[in-house]
Amino acid sequence: MTLKVRYQVLLLLFVVLGVYYPALFGTVNSVDDQKMLQSLLNSQHRQWIDLFTRGSGNNYYRPLLMATFYADLHLWLLEESFLHLENVLLHAWNTLWVMLLAREVGKALYPARTFVWAPFCAALLFALHPINTEPVNWISGRTDVLAGAFLFPAVWFLLCGLAKGRPVFSSIGALFFLCACWSKETAVFIFPATAFFCFWHWRNQENRFWRDGTARLLRHYWAWGVVLLVYFAMRYAAKPVDKGINHVVKAVGGELYSYLDGLRIFLKAGGFYVKKLFVPWPLNFIIMGAPDWYVGLGVIFIIAIIIWLCRASLLAMVFLTMACLLSSALLVPLLNMTWTPLAERYLYLPSVFFVVGLVFYLAPLLKRFASDRGVALVIIPVLAVFLVSTYQRNIIWQDNLSLYQDTDQKTPNFPTVRNELALALMKKGRVAEAEAIFAENKINKNGSERYYSPVNNALVLWRNKEYEEARRLFWSAAEGDRRAAPSTLKKYLKLMESWSLDQKDISPPEWLSSEILRVQAELFERTADPFWLYRQGRTYLASGDRTTALGFFKRAYEKAPDHVFYKIPAGRFVENLKEVEN
Repeated sequence: MTLKVRYQVLLLLFVVLGVYYPALFGTVNSVDDQKMLQSLLNSQHRQWIDLFTRGSGNNYYRPLLMATFYADLHLWLLEESFLHLENVLLHAWNTLWVMLLAREVGKALYPARTFVWAPFCAALLFALHPINTEPVNWISGRTDVLAGAFLFPAVWFLLCGLAKGRPVFSSIGALFFLCACWSKETAVFIFPATAFFCFWHWRNQENRFWRDGTARLLRHYWAWGVVLLVYFAMRYAAKPVDKGINHVVKAVGGELYSYLDGLRIFLKAGGFYVKKLFVPWPLNFIIMGAPDWYVGLGVIFIIAIIIWLCRASLLAMVFLTMACLLSSALLVPLLNMTWTPLAERYLYLPSVFFVVGLVFYLAPLLKRFASDRGVALVIIPVLAVFLVSTYQRNIIWQDNLSLYQDTDQKTPNFPTVRNELALALMKKGRVAEAEAIFAENKINKNGSERYYSPVNNALVLWRNKEYEEARRLFWSAAEGDRRAAPSTLKKYLKLMESWSLDQKDISPPEWLSSEILRVQAELFERTADPFWLYRQGRTYLASGDRTTALGFFKRAYEKAPDHVFYKIPAGRFVENLKEVEN
């Protein structure tokens, strides 16, 4: 490889930006993205430090991740093209760190600077690996690419510190490690790998641990331990609003599987992910299970881990690092923590150490049969296949309809997918197809068959002018899922308030005005948001009841934070209505 490093960097950036260019025109995914962005738009102003001390109020304690989204809110009002661009740039940043990490591994393995092409190939494999398209294209998947943006430099600083005998480098890596944990909690699973690398370095020096003072290696390790304690202390402080830890506690507290079933699931998930690293196809957004034959691959994976532990070479430590990061994904199906037991995005962090280890493992083997040019002839077709597959996958991710059509083909008859497909069809104006899916999309729950999403069926009933039945279904959905009740009631309220626009030639039912007030009152009861007091005041004012409206405007003005947009109008309504009464 005669290409200078600066040209390698430019080529890597060109490849990443070129292949992921379609992502810049991607839409907001209807799963998680829309809800998260709406929550950010409606969030009250808060101090940045609160994200780290009290959490963000979301499902997981990921303060640095949420800080980036709050920055997006203030800088460009969550413009979706910028959100996608950030993910792509983070992936490009990570690709460069993969090359640096691989160079550091290469220097330790081959001081004579053989296989100088290997770091560049490892970075290209990571940049183009189709398994990474999901976290890069999905706005909510930023958690993985952001964690990698700190985790990969952390390991690089650790290796540099060990190679140079400079514990300060390892301490800098520990700070990057803390930032990675703030981005995604699964970054903590790399902590054992730091001990593996330190052990490898000690063994490589061929010194006796105590007599030769090699215990000084602990100076490289202690900072990581301190950082881990700091992270857990901060997370414990945020426990009251940390729903993520509550999910884990709840899952661990219940006996979901027998020991034998648990082992089978663990091995099957391990085999599935190992296969995905080597052969990522078929790519699928929602993966609900895997065949039992993956258990065999899982057993092979466990045997490989035992061999790596026994060998204690640098390459073995790299593969063990991959296994440490992969272990967090193996716990997901055991604990039923997420709505999909398996997911491609979980492989973003492990894939780095997989490609680095694989390239340096295969390099001397390929060298026996071919020159560097011959090796390139082997690698280039693989990279070409990855490039085409990744580019095509990025095109599919551009639009919700194409994504969920693809997902529905690969995970057929899954109610969540069918629901998202129907929503995408609705937005494209293909109403009849969407309503047909809503009508047949049912789920078996507690021994009875129910609509998967009563809200969507209520929307269909409303559209078909079956208002009484739609009304009953909306309230039933709100009572059946109290967590989603505010969202359900907002949709219902929007339908009623748009009556004059949608139903110009039909008189509204007698219960409509009182129903609007009832929903607004219920929203205030469930959310404690003074905005709904303000909205009730507007509704009473429109009906001519100024006295009642005045009372609601007063309460809204008193309870509303200073920065919200409706506080000043509420105050003006109070002043004007007082003047009218006097």
